[in-house]
Amino acid sequence: MIATALCAALTVLLVDRVLTWRFPPHIQTEVEEGVAFLKAHDPTVLAIGSSHGRTFEVLDRQLAERSGGRERCAAIAVEFGKLTSYLWVLEHRLLPVLDERANGRGNLRHLLLVTQWWDSVISSGGRRGPEGEQQQLNLPSRGWQLRDFLADAARNGIDDYNRNWLQTRFTRMCGDSLLVRDRGHARIWRLLRGLDPDEFSPEAYQRRVEDWRSMIALNASNLCDPHEVTALRRIVEIARARGLEVTVLLYPLKPATVDETGRTRTLQPFSARMQALSAELGARFVDCTSGSPLTDADFANDFDHVLAKGNDTWCRWALDGVLSFLLAGAAPR
Repeated sequence: MIATALCAALTVLLVDRVLTWRFPPHIQTEVEEGVAFLKAHDPTVLAIGSSHGRTFEVLDRQLAERSGGRERCAAIAVEFGKLTSYLWVLEHRLLPVLDERANGRGNLRHLLLVTQWWDSVISSGGRRGPEGEQQQLNLPSRGWQLRDFLADAARNGIDDYNRNWLQTRFTRMCGDSLLVRDRGHARIWRLLRGLDPDEFSPEAYQRRVEDWRSMIALNASNLCDPHEVTALRRIVEIARARGLEVTVLLYPLKPATVDETGRTRTLQPFSARMQALSAELGARFVDCTSGSPLTDADFANDFDHVLAKGNDTWCRWALDGVLSFLLAGAAPR
C-alpha cells in the first residue's frame, strides 16, 4: 500500500515537472514583491492598484531609463483589489516601511492611486468589519502576513475567509507547479492538444464583448459604495499628510467593452465623481479610461489586462503626456 501510494505520488510529481517544463505558467508579482521592492529601493513614485498595478512595473523601468535611475516607481498589485483593500495594504504593509525613512517617505514624492469603476462597487463574499465595512476576500490571500492570519484565526477560528491565506501560501510554496497554479483541467488538456487555452471563436468573442458591456451598464446603481469612497478619501489624506502629491488615475478599458450605454450610464458618472472627489481632496485627476493609444489587440483574452507590448506603449505615452510630471525632477533625456 505504501509503495503504491509512493509510486502514485512520484508519477504525479513527474507529470507535473514535465507539464511545467513544456507549458511554464506565468507567475505574476503580488503585494509581497511590491513590498520587497519598496524595502530594497527608495523610489520617488508609489503606485497602488489591483492587478493593473503591474503595468507600473513597466513604468518603473521606463522612468529609470529616462532619468538615469533617479526616478523609480514601486508598483503594488493587489489582485482583485477594491479601494478598501488598497487602504488596508497601505496602512499595514507600506506605511511601516515608509515610517523607517526620513520624514516618513524618504525620496517618495508621488502616490498614484490606480483605479476604475469596478473598485468602487461593493463585492460579494468576504466579511463585514466591526463598522459594517466589507473585508474583501482578496486580503487574506494577497495582503496578509503570518501575524495577520494568526490574529484572525485566534478571533474567528479557521474559516473560509482566513483559509485563503493558507491556500495562497501553499500555492506560493509550490513555485512554478502547473498542476497547483493552474487547476483548470480543461486548460491543461487544451495545452496538451497544442491549443491556446484562452482562444475562442468569433462568436464566443462577441458574446464576451456583450457580457462586458452589460456588466458595465448594469452596475451604474452600484457605483461609489460609501465604504469604498471613504477608503479613497483616507488613502489621499494619508498620502498628503506625508507630503506626497497624489494622482487618482482611471485605468484604461478595452475599447470594445465600452458602448454608448455603458459610457453614459456608468463610466462618465464615475469619472465625474472621481474628478470631484480628487479636486475636493487636493489630488490630481487623470482619466485614461479611453483616449489612450491602446487598441483591442493590446488587451489579453480576459479583456481586462494589458499585454506586454501594450504596457510598453501605454507607459511611454503616459510619460510623454498625462504622467510627464513624474519626470519633473529628472535630468533631460
